[in-house]
Amino acid sequence: AGAGTVSETLASHVDLLPTMLELAGLDVPPILEGQSLVPQLGGAEDPAKSVVLEFQRYEIEHDSWGGFQPIRAIVLGDWKFVVNLLDTDELYNLADDPAEMTNVITGPDHVETRTRMHDALLDEMDRVRDPFRGPAWERRPWRGDLKQKWSGRYRHRPDDGVMPTTLAYKTGRPPDQWVEP
Repeated sequence: AGAGTVSETLASHVDLLPTMLELAGLDVPPILEGQSLVPQLGGAEDPAKSVVLEFQRYEIEHDSWGGFQPIRAIVLGDWKFVVNLLDTDELYNLADDPAEMTNVITGPDHVETRTRMHDALLDEMDRVRDPFRGPAWERRPWRGDLKQKWSGRYRHRPDDGVMPTTLAYKTGRPPDQWVEP
């Protein structure tokens, strides 16, 4: 794309390292959470690309947020969906409400969007092995149709050619040889 070109594709800071690696002609390790933006630098658009936001804060002396505040959000197209694990969840149509003033999470007209965004967020948390992932992210008061997918089972980190293979604690064997002693 030429100078001054603006891309509408969403981007996040986690996309910077994969972009720089690709520009340098290096392999992008699959363990990196971001995606290279090299296609967008060439003028391509990706309207299906989402951005996930993570926030976990514990109250410190000078701000009275009320303790631990785990939050995950996803932005996809014109929509932003937020799970405030210990508070009210949020859904905003950014095209109609860019200042995020009207939360439509319980709106009957937005059930399909809310469900789609919630599923996308849970899938992304699972894909990146979010250390806070657990069943509470699925059990939301407005989501009666969801069958819990999170199992709580340990999943070894997939081999990515960068980190050493995860070995079983009890046996010291690689995942394809895991057996209980």
